[in-house]
Amino acid sequence: MLNQNNETYLYVHIPFCRSKCSYCSFYSVVSENLKETFTRHLIEEVKLLSQKYSDAKLRSIYFGGGTPSSLGTEFLSDILDAIREQFTLLDPEITIEVNPEDVDDDFSSEIKAIGFNRVSMGVQSTDVNTLKLLNRHADFEVVQFAFHSLRQAGFDNISLDIMYGLPHTSLSVLQKSVEDILSLQPEHLSIYCLTIDNKTVLKYRVDKGEINPKSDELVDEEYTYLLQILRDSAYERYEISNFSKSAKKSIHNSSYWAYMDTLGLGPSACYKVDDTRYENTSSLQGYFDMISNNSLPVSNTICLSDEELFVESLFMGLRQVKGVDYSVLKSQYKIVDDEVYLNWIEKYVKLKLMSFEGGRLQFINRGLDISNSILCEII
Repeated sequence: MLNQNNETYLYVHIPFCRSKCSYCSFYSVVSENLKETFTRHLIEEVKLLSQKYSDAKLRSIYFGGGTPSSLGTEFLSDILDAIREQFTLLDPEITIEVNPEDVDDDFSSEIKAIGFNRVSMGVQSTDVNTLKLLNRHADFEVVQFAFHSLRQAGFDNISLDIMYGLPHTSLSVLQKSVEDILSLQPEHLSIYCLTIDNKTVLKYRVDKGEINPKSDELVDEEYTYLLQILRDSAYERYEISNFSKSAKKSIHNSSYWAYMDTLGLGPSACYKVDDTRYENTSSLQGYFDMISNNSLPVSNTICLSDEELFVESLFMGLRQVKGVDYSVLKSQYKIVDDEVYLNWIEKYVKLKLMSFEGGRLQFINRGLDISNSILCEII
């Protein structure tokens, strides 16, 4: 059962990529000949999901991946049409993740025409050597062309990604990338620290000694620089890693931080409804088989206790600059004994890293910058 007003937020996982980035651990496949079959099965999943949640009203739709822009606009249009037919839409934010090299004038005008109103474009770096390390292919000339093409098509809500903590790079390399990206004047920026995940090419090369991860001190220096330059450039920080102008906060991603009910489509998609988390299978063939059997492709279902829901809502909500209303969450999840959490809060209030006034809990000063380590204490 969804929340009282049935409003929710839909994630659509498109697993296809033209090539795999060296740092990426998300589920993806490199295949051209399965796209039509995938689209057909995804449309069937839309129908199955809408039958289960027939009253759902969508505030946002987010196409992530993988690389949704590699699917092609005809298939993207078919999927969006199916979602419109099966669900009630509440004038939603509709986002598509794109790689710069997929974007030309035809693509930009076509995704605008079929209903996308927000674009998230992965840039990561504009340094050619760094892009080679990441196995990414779009230099700044390609990024510029893609960005201006989207602008010309009428997109006024574009988000760009910046990555820091990259090995074998200096601060000046990051500064040049940021200078390039800021020159485009996007409405939204997301900054991500490189993580070296298992089962990635980058992890393999680190283990072989070919690549040396950047030291914590140098990563902190880059992070401090990013916070300062984005502040100076009038970007409002509203979450640990996200910044916006003109009130163009991500509606979809904000639903996760507010711990709202969500829905998901596609292989490896995860979503939460009420007290249950659902995880779709991370096998494309398994995905096809389950849908062919008229079943939702859920491979794992986790029922969360009230305390688990409370902790997760704290963990996600405190990523936001505005924090959370602790008293409301405590009441919502029927938490009777919260001594361990109050002791945790008191510790960081005394250190002037948290504020706890009138029931509202939030990080202050440098608390938000080191919040990951603080939040891990309650997991």
